[in-house]
Amino acid sequence: MNFYKQSIAYVLIVLLAISFNTAQGQIILRETANQKLSTESFINGQNGFSLAQHHQLTMSMQDQGPKEWITIGNNSSPWGSYNYPVDFFWNTSLTQSIYTAEEMNHESCAIEQVVYTYKTMTGNYPDTVSTEYFRLWIANTDQSSLSEEAGFWIPLEAFTLVYEGVVEMYSGQDQEMVFDLESPFVYNESNICIMVEHSLSENTFENHFNYEASTLDDNDKRSRLYVSYDTPYDFTLPTNDPSQTGMDLPQLADVKLYVNSTSEASLAGTITNADAEPVADAFISILGTDLETYSNDQGEYDFSYVVPGTYTVRYSAFGYVVDEITLDILDNVTQDVVLAYLPEAVVEGIVLDNDNMPIADVNIQISGYDSYV
Repeated sequence: MNFYKQSIAYVLIVLLAISFNTAQGQIILRETANQKLSTESFINGQNGFSLAQHHQLTMSMQDQGPKEWITIGNNSSPWGSYNYPVDFFWNTSLTQSIYTAEEMNHESCAIEQVVYTYKTMTGNYPDTVSTEYFRLWIANTDQSSLSEEAGFWIPLEAFTLVYEGVVEMYSGQDQEMVFDLESPFVYNESNICIMVEHSLSENTFENHFNYEASTLDDNDKRSRLYVSYDTPYDFTLPTNDPSQTGMDLPQLADVKLYVNSTSEASLAGTITNADAEPVADAFISILGTDLETYSNDQGEYDFSYVVPGTYTVRYSAFGYVVDEITLDILDNVTQDVVLAYLPEAVVEGIVLDNDNMPIADVNIQISGYDSYV
């Protein structure tokens, strides 16, 4: 008899499990349908995204081995008072966050991963959210404010797009929103600005995702937020366009950056003129990146970290012809450059009045590449 009762109890448990799994399956099916719709929009190029060739899913943190981290922030802002760097209360958002060179406290390196820590506040949504698309950009910058006086936003052309695709997010405490960059971003020891866009979505997650962040001083305007239910941020408009200046926030998103300091490639050299004299303050830029520097008094320049590849390097200095050289920078490369003088010219003439009489002591000015009087 006891065996019979135990058998009935076992059957009831199995039936309950099947029922629960079926309900879970319905949730997963609804989630998959939503994901299919968002994916179709993504592939068709809506909401500012390119084709899905850049589509990425989050990689497991435990699968990637030991890392060197730059960690910024102390989680001094209270949970639940903000949604930053992504505001899921709205259907789309854009944020910019400036982190100073002092906060970075690191030599030149390659940023390979950007991580934000969050927790979920409500149970109204699936345990796994994999329907939302993001773009993330990074810029080396001398700018230290996103105030009105600074133009509100740093313009798009200053940034490098480093991530485009979906990020899986999970319910719970101390969860990590992980952006595995499509190509490493080379940090050049300046301030950096990270810009995160949540693509226009059919979904909102009201009061659900909340991020760790740190409180800023009242005059420290280093975080800015734009939100909308139906209108993505328009990068073709001026940064001070009244329709999308957004708001500055009293907190800055805490962030962890996985960096690679092992320099696989570098570029250095000396710049001289035709008289074998060093050229100081020559401007050197690696085209297609935001890497740039100036030569010192000895004409020396140095890029200590370059992602291996083929680049065009531009050398320019006042009074000299601009030179461009294509280089395979696959390891540690030394490239010395001799800049040619700009050709000199003589401008002379006679100044006459309306009666064709010469006029003495006339002030003559030439403005352009240089100013002459």
